[in-house]
Amino acid sequence: MNWIINQAKEGIAFFRKEILKTVLFVTILFFVIAIIAWIVLILNPVWMQRAISYLQNLMSGIGSNGVVSAWDLFSNNLRACLITVAFGFIPFFFLGIISLVVNATTIGIVGSMYQYYHMSMALLIAGLLPHGIFEFPAIFISMALGFRTCYLMSKRIIGKLDTLDMKIHFFNVVRVFILIVIPLLIVAAFVEANITPEVMNWFI
Repeated sequence: MNWIINQAKEGIAFFRKEILKTVLFVTILFFVIAIIAWIVLILNPVWMQRAISYLQNLMSGIGSNGVVSAWDLFSNNLRACLITVAFGFIPFFFLGIISLVVNATTIGIVGSMYQYYHMSMALLIAGLLPHGIFEFPAIFISMALGFRTCYLMSKRIIGKLDTLDMKIHFFNVVRVFILIVIPLLIVAAFVEANITPEVMNWFI
């Protein structure tokens, strides 16, 4: 038990010192991109139709018979978050920006689609907020872990950071992912599969 408590303390300390500021930056950038995508699509109906087709193809790969299970949601989100973190171990390229742009643009597409078809914004919020309060932080933390790792590794390689111990950093990344990201994804998947649809029904 003491070992688990110590792991939690070290993970939280690492999160506060190394990751929190990056999480805030990623969060702001995410919503800025989402809003820009929303506005651009509303102003360009042709792009809007293409974006809707993209969204339909994206959603068709999740679940079966119109039913999305919590496991499907969790496994898809876990895979995406793991890939985002893994991108961080490739120095210089900041490949996590791909995940950030794709996810933010998807939210922009959903929002612009609701507005384009004069659907209720309350329904949109009901469809995103219940599970989003858990899922978005998990995604943002994963992106921040990737970005911070890429930044530190890049500085280490060019000789501007001599104190980075990659073994310690790796274990800290694993701690944060296991202690924070995975629990958030589990709760988000359960809520999205079982609670979000019921909340949306209130606004239909």
